[in-house]
Amino acid sequence: MKIFDVNTSFLKQQFLEFPDVLYRDQPLWTVQLGQDIEQAFSVNVYSRSEKEHAFRWLVYDDLNRPSGRIAAFPNREDGWGAFGFFECVNCQATANLLLSTAEKWLLQNGCKKMLGPLNYNDCVRFWGLLTEGFNKPALYLENYNNSYYEKLIRDYGLIEYETFFACMVSLHEMPLEKLHRVADRFRAMHQITVKQLSFEELEHFARDIHYIYIQCGDPCSRFARLSMKDIADLIHMSQVLIDDNLLWVAYQREIPVGVLAFMPDLNQILRKKLKRERSTVINLNGFVLSAVPDELNFEVEIVLGDAFCTALARTGKNYDLHFCGINKHNNRMISFLTMMNAMITTTHKTFINTPHHGTLH
Repeated sequence: MKIFDVNTSFLKQQFLEFPDVLYRDQPLWTVQLGQDIEQAFSVNVYSRSEKEHAFRWLVYDDLNRPSGRIAAFPNREDGWGAFGFFECVNCQATANLLLSTAEKWLLQNGCKKMLGPLNYNDCVRFWGLLTEGFNKPALYLENYNNSYYEKLIRDYGLIEYETFFACMVSLHEMPLEKLHRVADRFRAMHQITVKQLSFEELEHFARDIHYIYIQCGDPCSRFARLSMKDIADLIHMSQVLIDDNLLWVAYQREIPVGVLAFMPDLNQILRKKLKRERSTVINLNGFVLSAVPDELNFEVEIVLGDAFCTALARTGKNYDLHFCGINKHNNRMISFLTMMNAMITTTHKTFINTPHHGTLH
């Protein structure tokens, strides 16, 4: 068994293709797009500063076959490091080699803690280890992994750090009339209005969303901030997927206070092309639901949700709405989704090294 730095085009391709080999007999696995993976390793405006860099490795077994991969992301400013894109055959020795290599490298690059699996581009994409919900296909940019991964990571010595839920609710099962009544009351009481995306006013929407983003703050300094241009570019790149019904901004007395955005699940589109799925239900994946933190943020979220659901209901189509990355301690959001008849579909967890574990102490 040998481990190699991914530093050639051949090894990079092997890194990207390894999951396709590992999951080729599993119908719920959906091919990851190489461009989405590569973005995590690009030093650009959406990720780390030019001072930071990521590294990755591949393990080959004694028959010279790829048997595992991993990446490491440093952040020297706060001493945090991360591992991500962890894939491994069911072999503890292989997992130990991958995790210890990442851990040692992070120590050498100024990190005192290792958290994962995640990536430093944002706190949604390829985030967490799937620990419950192996009976459903992964959503686009959602981690899907073998069930034995948790044992490999725990037996290496990492301990549980955070837990995130994904929830799903069918639009036709939501109590839309109740939601509308509550939202109407909040709109009148707090002078909340909403606007739906218009690509003709992209710069205006990008400015308002950036204002909300800054006001919400960065709860975890491990992630780089986005500029207004970054946000405009992201919306522009998503134009083929996001229509007017899928992005909404809320205002209170003309001041931006909240944003909601969904996008069609690309994995469902890929599964249909591969003829693995024939459902007429459209999966929509929520990737932004944020309100400026104050005493009205819950009311803002209700008004946004009502506008969004009302617009979808007018289309007459069948939608399943997916909400990902909900921290298990976010009782308000969990209570709201429960009220909307949503159910938990998957659980993802992150793990961290203990103060005296391995090489980082």
